[in-house]
Amino acid sequence: GLLLLIFIVVLSPIMRQVPLCAFAILLVYTGFKLASPAVFKQAYSQGAEQLMFFVGTMVLTLYTNLLIGLLGGLLLALVTHMLLARMSIPQFFKMVYKSKTKLLKRADGTFDLKIRGIANFLGILKVDKLVAKIPYGADVNIDLSETRLVGITYMDYLVEFLKAQRTSGGQVFITGLDSHVSFSPHNRALKISLSSATAKLSQRQKRLRNLATEKNYQYSSQVDWNTIYLKKFHFFEIRPIERKYNCLKGTFEDLNIAWEISDITFNEGQAFTAETFNTTLMILKLNQKIPVFSMEKEGVLGKIFDKVMAFTGYKDIDFEMYPDFSNKFLLMGNDESEIRSFFTDEIIRFFENNHIYHLESNGEALIIFDKIKLARTDETIAFIKYGEELAKVLNEKSTQ
Repeated sequence: GLLLLIFIVVLSPIMRQVPLCAFAILLVYTGFKLASPAVFKQAYSQGAEQLMFFVGTMVLTLYTNLLIGLLGGLLLALVTHMLLARMSIPQFFKMVYKSKTKLLKRADGTFDLKIRGIANFLGILKVDKLVAKIPYGADVNIDLSETRLVGITYMDYLVEFLKAQRTSGGQVFITGLDSHVSFSPHNRALKISLSSATAKLSQRQKRLRNLATEKNYQYSSQVDWNTIYLKKFHFFEIRPIERKYNCLKGTFEDLNIAWEISDITFNEGQAFTAETFNTTLMILKLNQKIPVFSMEKEGVLGKIFDKVMAFTGYKDIDFEMYPDFSNKFLLMGNDESEIRSFFTDEIIRFFENNHIYHLESNGEALIIFDKIKLARTDETIAFIKYGEELAKVLNEKSTQ
């Protein structure tokens, strides 16, 4: 604000020398970016009601002014929340401001945040006062089971608290949304409680559930908010994760190696250029230390992974004795000697003779994924088989 004030006061004579058509071009360009198809698509992906709020605010602003547009948008959101909550105006505001939301501290030092009533943007100040009482690094369980409605702004606030708390070493669990439904699969979309509602699984989710039952795996279709571990991989250091769901977990018992396959929605780019992608990946948690590296199909750099593997100081590592491997894979890492020592003949032959996946190591685990799309059930089974065979090769190397 201070810089803008100085710019206007001190440099106003220079601004007057700029042709108005130049300013007009900037305004038209900025306006197009603010109302581009991608913005409407992003609003709709968060729920049909969010698109309605966005369009309503925009139309009111264009026909009146910015202040009336913003107030009209807020009023539209409130009326929609009341209709979805199926209650009168007095009841609605009572459940917002007198909802009996409370914070409890257990004997073991953990906290329970019990949220009740209407959880929308009007209630953020109230819950913020409770959250301020929670020390950094503490474990927190946020229970939303007694909420009638949970707005997207409220969910944004809870998720930001979750990220901040986990950064300080605490664990945060958001529970109680099993009986809530939304108009969008977006993990933060507006949710309403239906006591008789049961979660409806897609055909793909049913096949994953059946696979878990058959093979004695663990499966959950719900959103798993615990994505902090993925930040230990460079791919997700620069790509915000929207949600993690459809988690399939198991263990290669003979090798004592745990694995997890899940669907991940993440963002690529910033602001108006941001795009949303979905992929299915496998996390292979090893019981040994390995070098930090990344490996993918040669020639893919410059597409979706172009900004991922160009680590500072990293370069493509080729093996002269294995030209086929070097031609097929782009292998990058910082400690070249350690990586060359790790990639023995058996490991190189394994990668040469199997399907080419994108693979990255953080030193203690591997993430593996194929294409930037959700995997079919047969591809998920292939994931598990590939992970087990790779784990066997790595285990044999560690015992040598």
